[in-house]
Amino acid sequence: MRNVAERSVVYCENFRDFIDIIEQYGDQPALTWYTLKGEKKTRTYAGFVSDVRTLSSCFVRRGLAGKHIAVVGENSYAWLLVYFASTVCGSAAVCIDPEQAEGRIRSMVEWADAEVVFTSASCREIFRDDDRQKVFRLDEADSGWITVRELMDEERARTDGPVMEEIMPDVDCTASIVYTSGTTDLSRPVMLSQRALLINSAESNMVVDMGEQCFTALPFCHTYGMTCAVIATLLRGAELIFNGNMRTAMRDMVISGATATLTVPLVVELLCRQIWNLAEQHGKTRELRKVFRHLELTQRFGLWNMPDNMKKLRQQLFGSVRLIICGGAHLDWSVAGKLKLLGIEVLEGYGITECSPLVSVNRYGEARPNTVGKPLKSCKVRIMDGEICVSGPSVMKGYYKMPEETKKALEGGWFHTGDIGEFDKDGYLKITGRKKNLIVFKNGKKVSPEAYENKLKTIPIIKEVLVYGASKGDSQDNVRIAASVYPDPDVVKDMTAYEILEAVQTEIDRLNNTLPFYQQIQMVDIRTQEFERNTLSKIKRQM
Repeated sequence: MRNVAERSVVYCENFRDFIDIIEQYGDQPALTWYTLKGEKKTRTYAGFVSDVRTLSSCFVRRGLAGKHIAVVGENSYAWLLVYFASTVCGSAAVCIDPEQAEGRIRSMVEWADAEVVFTSASCREIFRDDDRQKVFRLDEADSGWITVRELMDEERARTDGPVMEEIMPDVDCTASIVYTSGTTDLSRPVMLSQRALLINSAESNMVVDMGEQCFTALPFCHTYGMTCAVIATLLRGAELIFNGNMRTAMRDMVISGATATLTVPLVVELLCRQIWNLAEQHGKTRELRKVFRHLELTQRFGLWNMPDNMKKLRQQLFGSVRLIICGGAHLDWSVAGKLKLLGIEVLEGYGITECSPLVSVNRYGEARPNTVGKPLKSCKVRIMDGEICVSGPSVMKGYYKMPEETKKALEGGWFHTGDIGEFDKDGYLKITGRKKNLIVFKNGKKVSPEAYENKLKTIPIIKEVLVYGASKGDSQDNVRIAASVYPDPDVVKDMTAYEILEAVQTEIDRLNNTLPFYQQIQMVDIRTQEFERNTLSKIKRQM
């Protein structure tokens, strides 16, 4: 397998330098988004940099330099202004997912010692009774509340000029506090330095070329969306088209004209499933199978040529997208294979909030199935007792106000990810499970539930599945393997509950026949509703 040359990139170690660097892109489009009605909005690099400097100067004048500034809301231009204005003046942006319980959001703001909060209209009730000098609006929805736009107008109206020039943030100061997604336990506030985020962004550009236009609907409150989509795209002077409303995400991706997108496996699998749904609606399922077999054969011999009807289908579902970067959970490689037959390359990567987040990613032209690629240049990765451990400049400073948890996570100078994995002979990293999810039997043997889930998700009747260890009742450590299954509604729409269970059990029996008795799935539960997920589309296992 050939080695793909790494691209030269611009490194910067603080966000003041970052703003100075991207200013050179001038009138090129920097950020684009669409309204609910589909109206296109664009801000150039010059305009964006001017807005960031203005808002940052306002923060300094209000005594917020070096403080914690919370931002709670959906993706928006104002959200990004608050984030970058905070980092430029040496403050820490406290990034909070708005799709959580009100009490949890408030506790996160309080735990992070946020001096002020910027929130969208969707979260207005949470802070309705708070001091209006401490809570500001990202949008224009509520009269009487000061908005980001009004703060900028106030600053621009001053005659004494901006004051932010005297502020130069240290490379190791905390740029953001980001709460972990918390699929298995409570979220933890991760402190990421200016250097960590910017180096991680630069090195993601070094190994993957996302082109001149990139689309994402990833939430900015998580590092995957902020580092790999926003900062990395702006650093190379490309245009980022973003979405803040999942109802219009697919529409926006198609009309944007973007050639690349960053997303999560669930979205990729849904798009691939939609191909088959459309074929079924038009009675073309058998024909589609033949087309895929033909494409697979011709691609194998270098004679690949896609029929016009498939080009039309690809345009309908994916627009101009030809490259998908996928992370956040395991991707079924058969899905990536199908999309490659349509001329869409899917590159899977691995990251974790505490590493800013990217640790490894497959490169274009040398991707390896069922791996998450090779580590970034500055990331050192070791497998210690089966666990993936990382060191390097992208690793977090620690958990805010959680010294014991920090000490445990960074034991021996390595961040212990909690993920289980291994390297193949060529240095490609494989993720095989999550340490906290391991099912441990009385005989001391362990199995990873993710290994079962990845196999079961390939079965057409199963849309979602969660595998876990269920106690037999006589003792806590005496467990049997159980599977909670959510069937695909389109597949089972004409089946009775008994027929669904029988069909699922038949598939599980086939899997069990390949396993030793103690590793076999012994309990099956059929769900009538989808699993609850976080904003990165990971199933909340603790629920």
